[in-house]
Amino acid sequence: DNTFARSRMGDAYLAKGDWDASEVVWKALQETAPDDPESYVKMSVIHAQKQDGAAAEKALDHALALRPGNISILRRAALLQLALKQPQKALEKCREQMKTAPDAEAEIRLLMSGIYDAQKEYSRAEDEIRRVMELKPESSVPYISLGRLYARQGELEDGIRDFEAALKKQPDSPRLKMTIATLYMVKEDFDSALHWYERTVKEHDDFIPGLNNLAYLYAEKYPTQENLASGLALVEKIPEAYQNKHSLDT
Repeated sequence: DNTFARSRMGDAYLAKGDWDASEVVWKALQETAPDDPESYVKMSVIHAQKQDGAAAEKALDHALALRPGNISILRRAALLQLALKQPQKALEKCREQMKTAPDAEAEIRLLMSGIYDAQKEYSRAEDEIRRVMELKPESSVPYISLGRLYARQGELEDGIRDFEAALKKQPDSPRLKMTIATLYMVKEDFDSALHWYERTVKEHDDFIPGLNNLAYLYAEKYPTQENLASGLALVEKIPEAYQNKHSLDT
């Protein structure tokens, strides 16, 4: 329809960096579709590019009023406040949205943990993640978030523990198995890394990162004739694995 065509035009101008032309299109769409938050989100991008932080914030606030608790819009609003060096305002917006959209509390608390993490307030970041664990006990996501938080601080054992907890909730994930292997590599515990890479490849034989990393580990740390031959066989499987779109899920 005409609205779709005009939005595509607005996006095209955005991609070219023609902020003025894009602004004309998105302002017109605000008039024709005033209840659609997309035009306000796009206007926030334009205002930000024009170094008008106040206008960008106002546009995102309008978008959130139209879609309370929308985590994508709220994430943009939080990132804008961080860019403006106003982390407390980003947290305030998150708290406001939790009141407005309590069903989105878990997702919002994960966003808040990221804000605290960015400010190096690691204890508060951990507190938010642990609250999400209480809200969503069946979810692997908070365990992954906590594992990443620990890993970034160099607390690798704690990170591995939480990734293993996440794996219990998401046992078919090759990414989680490979992440555990990679953390063992960082620890220079190559035997444990080998165990996890071999498990990853055994259970997901078309997972390209696993094939590649196991072949590398064989060559660099366990270069027996048998392992070198196995590594070569793994590398030779990679072109075939590319035919499986799931194998690209890194």
